[in-house]
Amino acid sequence: MYEIGASGADILNFKYGMRVGARDPRTAKATDLNYKFKYILTNELYIQMKRELQLMHFEFTPLVYLGDDLQVPTARYILRTPDGGDLEFYLICHRDDGKWTKTLRFQVEFFKKLMNETKQQFILVILVSDDTKAALANKIVQLGGFADYTWFVTDNDLYNPNLMLATSFFDIENDEKQYFDLRSESN
Repeated sequence: MYEIGASGADILNFKYGMRVGARDPRTAKATDLNYKFKYILTNELYIQMKRELQLMHFEFTPLVYLGDDLQVPTARYILRTPDGGDLEFYLICHRDDGKWTKTLRFQVEFFKKLMNETKQQFILVILVSDDTKAALANKIVQLGGFADYTWFVTDNDLYNPNLMLATSFFDIENDEKQYFDLRSESN
């Protein structure tokens, strides 16, 4: 098990009934259900990545600055590739709140500007609930001109016991999902 952030113990208690450490007796800061669900999904992603891939770095809610602009993606992680290189990812986890498409537009614009101005190479991974949301997110990413550096993963792929996470990341070309195999050297 892995505890992420201040709410990690609450998630482990809620999902698995595991009490971890002593909690601060003061009233906890209120968090909405969507935010807690993002923690749970990110925790599940971490567990599967640690088990299936060579995870070198994981950071929950990193602060990413570009001048005065700030973005706080859900997570940042670095994987060691089969040929020995490092591949950096920023994870954005979106749930079905009313403004997620507008928020995604701003996030795509920020990360596109970050890559162009800093020459930093990374993959933007968008975690959404299902294929329909992935298709909509793909249209937003294409309009933003960042489709070449964006992958998707869905809740269905993440929680399907018949799939491995290493082969669950995909992009969408001509309305068709193209899966990647993160264990092969050709990626």
